[in-house]
Amino acid sequence: MRKISKVCVVGMVVVLITILGATILTAEENAWYPSAKCDWAKVKELTVFNLGTMEYDPALTEVGLAFEAQTGVHINFYEAPAATLLEDLSRSLALGESAYDVCDGTSNWGIPGFVNAGWIVPLDDVIPPQMSAQWFPGIREACSVNGKIYYAPHQSWTYIWYYRSDLVKDTGVSLPLKDWNAFVDLAQKLTVDKNGDGIVDRYGFAYCAAAAEMSLDNWSTLVFAAGGDKMFNRDGSPAFNTPQGVAGLQFMVDLVNKYGVTPPGVIDMREGDLKDLMGGDHIAMCQVDNSMYLAFKQLELYGPDMKIMQVVPQTRTTDVRYIAGDVSYCVNKNSTKLAAAKQFAAFAGSYIANWLEGCVEKNTPALPSVFDSPFFLKIFPEGKVISDSLKKGIIVQHPHRALVEDIVAKGVQSAIRKQKTVQEAIDWMAAEMKRQRAY
Repeated sequence: MRKISKVCVVGMVVVLITILGATILTAEENAWYPSAKCDWAKVKELTVFNLGTMEYDPALTEVGLAFEAQTGVHINFYEAPAATLLEDLSRSLALGESAYDVCDGTSNWGIPGFVNAGWIVPLDDVIPPQMSAQWFPGIREACSVNGKIYYAPHQSWTYIWYYRSDLVKDTGVSLPLKDWNAFVDLAQKLTVDKNGDGIVDRYGFAYCAAAAEMSLDNWSTLVFAAGGDKMFNRDGSPAFNTPQGVAGLQFMVDLVNKYGVTPPGVIDMREGDLKDLMGGDHIAMCQVDNSMYLAFKQLELYGPDMKIMQVVPQTRTTDVRYIAGDVSYCVNKNSTKLAAAKQFAAFAGSYIANWLEGCVEKNTPALPSVFDSPFFLKIFPEGKVISDSLKKGIIVQHPHRALVEDIVAKGVQSAIRKQKTVQEAIDWMAAEMKRQRAY
């Protein structure tokens, strides 16, 4: 009886697939199983500008293979040098070249910069509403201009706080913390001079302020935690000279100079430094994006004790936002294979591509639904914390992002070094943006 049931089930599945296949194949506009009438599927290959070497992008390799298997179009990834990739891509697009059909990047670069320059095209005709509706709200908003979608995201990130659960437990402090005062109290309890020589051996908290983007991201994180909702206006002018902007930067400065819970060396620290310091028991908590999650969890000595939490809000509000970011695909306006290029960009924003990004490459996808995958949860057991942050995420965009990152880094570092007061540093950043015509 069981054998007969299995045969019946298999037969039904075959019938359903046949019917579905016939339906799909007759839909000329369908992206994944095109009929012979789909001119775009007759393209032999597409060239995709990739962020760095494919050695670190196994998920994209699989996305390319999946697209080729379903459409017959081969994906040729161009492995851009990491040090000059934004410069190389911008130059090619500005010159009107068609070397790259599809471009892997972030909406930080392309919106509003690439869109204003007319270098990339909208994707609304190939991205169905049910797909874009699944992306994290802040990422969906950041990938669009005037209601038109220009980027299809396949990866995301947000800033969170990592902490040693064993050390926090020893302090007797209960989590979650209700405000910044409670956080400072915990950080002070975790800051210790182990051997009594008057030198701190383990700081309570650290962040990165060496690289330009990290200074902006860390400050933005705390501005949002203080109740702010933007760093720049839509035209690129500064929007950070507010009580929330001052509070965020003042908190960064005070952690070092007033409370003594953060090492002065944060102005020279990068992500890898935080991992080494956590692994060496030199810091107990840190703020950095969730791409470091697995690196912290795999620490030889303290990996099992590493936990994460959302950035602590300054006050108890229900609308606290968190900084977020994306890695997404856009399409070069000058591509000679425009229709096919748009189909691949759309495919990159699908569940398939996002699942591969999370479960194969172990990055954070841009679709909340992937966070429910049992495969993903095995890799990121605390994925809900990340997902909850991303659901309230804001992407900080600017038409001259690299320039303003550099200006902000200099201003932030000058405040931490006490070369300027917080207000002086913020005023200088705003004036320097205007002087350098950043807007």
